[in-house]
Amino acid sequence: MERSPKSWIVDGYNVLRVSLSAHGPPDWWNEERRAALTTIASRLPYPSDEIVLVFDARHLAEPQVRPAVDADPPRLRHVYAPSADEWIISTLKGRDPSVQTVVVTADRPLADRARHRGAQVIATDEFVALCGGPND
Repeated sequence: MERSPKSWIVDGYNVLRVSLSAHGPPDWWNEERRAALTTIASRLPYPSDEIVLVFDARHLAEPQVRPAVDADPPRLRHVYAPSADEWIISTLKGRDPSVQTVVVTADRPLADRARHRGAQVIATDEFVALCGGPND
């Protein structure tokens, strides 16, 4: 039986803080760490799945969506939002119910809110392992 495509919404800084902080410099809020997470996420073994890495960018008034890799259409995107959690929840409210959405976070309140809106939730460590583990 063929697996249906999924949409993965990743709480980016949460993954960096919880699952990857031991695998790099302590200043995990930088472009290098975001790039490392992008590399890890790009190894998700489901090529038809969409991946959105969401990062807090409190200095922005409106969310910004950017392709994370040179692909057409982009499989992997970055979203920079004033509140990553609120962007994730807002996106879940407007999602296509025919596409299974997976939220990746270790944030319990966010996980509860996401489940309440019909999303599957997996832990950050599980996502990193699914993608082949951290970069060395």
